[in-house]
Formats: sequence, structure tokens, C-alpha cells
Amino acid sequence: MYVHRSGRTARAAASGLSIALVEPADHKAHRRLCTELGTPDGLPELAIDSQLLPRVREVVSIARQLDKAAHAELRKSQNVQYRKRLAQEMDLPSDSDDASDDDDLVDRRRKQQVAQEKERLKAQLKRGLSRLDRPQAGVPTHVAAAKTGWS
Repeated sequence: MYVHRSGRTARAAASGLSIALVEPADHKAHRRLCTELGTPDGLPELAIDSQLLPRVREVVSIARQLDKAAHAELRKSQNVQYRKRLAQEMDLPSDSDDASDDDDLVDRRRKQQVAQEKERLKAQLKRGLSRLDRPQAGVPTHVAAAKTGWS
């Protein structure tokens, strides 16, 4: 599956690094992409020390948790806004009209807990990223993946 997430790698003439993990089923599409990028022989292979992969997995796991929390918060907010707009269009009382001060307090506490969890995950992600060394020359990526079972 191709997921484009390289757009923010380098902006305003800054340098950056983007990594593509390509499974065999996507090899043909990856080759076509490389051709479109003007590198028909493929992109340069990045050597990765296989001992680094457990740290990478940890960082990816934290990033997924953070992404999941952010999306859940966004969905809830969008759902609340949708219900308010729908109630207003139908000239019905909205949930917020019926909400008590206790409900507002519970909602504020929930939002505060979500914000604290996101900050905790961001700090954890920052620590994890700081522990990642830049890849060193040595083991080609396909060898590192084969040794660790990561593909």
C-alpha cells in the first residue's frame, strides 16, 4: 500500500530524508514512481543497522498512539459540531442546551486528560527520536529487514 507522507520532509529549499518501505507486491508501482521522479534505476538504498530497528518500532508505535489520539479527538469534535448544526437546522434543542454544569465539568476534564495524554506521548516520541542515531553505512536495508523479520 502506498501512503504519501513525504510532503513535509523538506520545505523552503531545506534538505530532508524520506524513506520508502516497499513490499514485493508494490515493486512495480514503486519502479513507476522512481521513473516519474527521474531515477529509473530506483532510489538510493539506505543502509540501516539492524540493531536500530527495535528503537524505530518503539518510535513508530508511539507515533501511532499519538495519531490515534489526535484523530479520536478530531472525530469527537466534528461529531459534536455536526450534531449542534443539525439540531440548529431542525430547530431542536442541542445536547449543549440540555447539558448541566456537571456535564460541562466532565467534558472539560476529559479534554484536559486527552491533552495531557497527547503531551505525554509527544514527550515520549521526542525522547525516542532523540535516541535514534543517524543510519550508518554498512548493512543494506533488505539485509537488515531479513535479519530482524521486518519487511
